[in-house]
Amino acid sequence: MTAATQLSIYNGACSAIGERQLQPASAGASYSSENREVRRALDDVWNRGGVRTCLSMGLWNFAARGAQWNFDPDITPPFGYQYAFQIPQDWVRWMMVCQDPYYQAPLLQYTGEASYFYCDLQMLWVKFVSDDVRWGMNMAMWPDNFQRFVELYFAEQVCQRITGKDPGEGKNSVSSRVVAALKKAKSTDAMNEATTMLPSGQWRQARHGRRGGLERGNKNSFYG
Repeated sequence: MTAATQLSIYNGACSAIGERQLQPASAGASYSSENREVRRALDDVWNRGGVRTCLSMGLWNFAARGAQWNFDPDITPPFGYQYAFQIPQDWVRWMMVCQDPYYQAPLLQYTGEASYFYCDLQMLWVKFVSDDVRWGMNMAMWPDNFQRFVELYFAEQVCQRITGKDPGEGKNSVSSRVVAALKKAKSTDAMNEATTMLPSGQWRQARHGRRGGLERGNKNSFYG
């Protein structure tokens, strides 16, 4: 596959449900302005964070963002843990939260509420799936199998609206193809790096919605 674009995702979804391909808005455009119900339906999925949802379904190495994380001195936890860290807007899900820059010593004592992460350390090393345009939303970096999974996920979301058929109906249903595509995408992505899972702890994923290696630059920020 060539590099993914919004239009290529839409057209992959169209193919999956037997719809005619959408035409680009202009020569070389990566989106379509064609006045069709399928485009409006796919726009709805896109605008509701469809790609972000796909990113949340795996510990994707291509979307992994690593950083050294210093506590925020302007935030005082109400009780319990001593230090607070503000979770960045592009966070999708945790991959690792560690006490060392080599990601060998996982942090076991912590908790989280809304946009904040609390523990008794002043500095952490974290890795998370990011939907920033430099990481998870950098579609030029998407592996082929992940692109195919996203196309099928979009197809599943619009199938009933466009075709009137249940996406889970039939032996080779759209829904079953989504499951198979996700499994394949995870398998091929895992071959690129042996990912360490975030250990069980007290983390409560209260937040929904917002390439690897230690990030350089401003060590007090995810955006250095």
